[in-house]
Amino acid sequence: MKKIDFDEISHAYTVDGKDKPSVTQILKAVGLFPDFWGNDEDLAWYMRRGSMVHKGVEHILEWMIDNEESATHEKAVSTINHYIEAQDEEIQGYLRSFRDFIFDKTMEVYPIATERKVYSQKYDFCGTIDMTANIYCLGKVWAEAVIDFKCGQPEPEYAFQTAGYVLGMGDPLNSQRLRLGVYLDKNGKKARVCPYTKSSDMQVFQAARYVYSKQRGSHD
Repeated sequence: MKKIDFDEISHAYTVDGKDKPSVTQILKAVGLFPDFWGNDEDLAWYMRRGSMVHKGVEHILEWMIDNEESATHEKAVSTINHYIEAQDEEIQGYLRSFRDFIFDKTMEVYPIATERKVYSQKYDFCGTIDMTANIYCLGKVWAEAVIDFKCGQPEPEYAFQTAGYVLGMGDPLNSQRLRLGVYLDKNGKKARVCPYTKSSDMQVFQAARYVYSKQRGSHD
């Protein structure tokens, strides 16, 4: 198995010591990722907020996965509520929105992994999936769905991001795997859930990977 390393400061991946592009790096390079409009100070603030929210989500999911068999629903809700109350007020609303998504009885979300690192040997890129989970959605049960959490507004390009993550998983069920964008609300209201169901998203990401290579003089 390939050894994937990720540097959180530089946001860079290596596989067995060799630099590899990321899903978002590829999409940004070919113009298929939303631009941020604002000055450097605004960008730094939004990035800090996003990192704080994602770290909070990661901590909650880690606890849920580790205590899946032993914790009752009441204990899980109580523990998560205490955790949220101890966080910066700036992100508490987002975490409450996440909590309610996880415990939404109409969806039946069962987390499997959080911050899962993937590497596609075929396409030679890396990525990190916010969460994989078994979930009831669109009238059926989906195994190991790919779920990406956002603090901002839905953008169509995010469908290509989740497609890249699925390709990074490297299995024959790529086109059949559920992909969700979950847009958390800053005031703690219900998260907006956007299913990405177009198989063409995979083709778009594959084309983006090809263009990215050509931009850098690759002959592959």
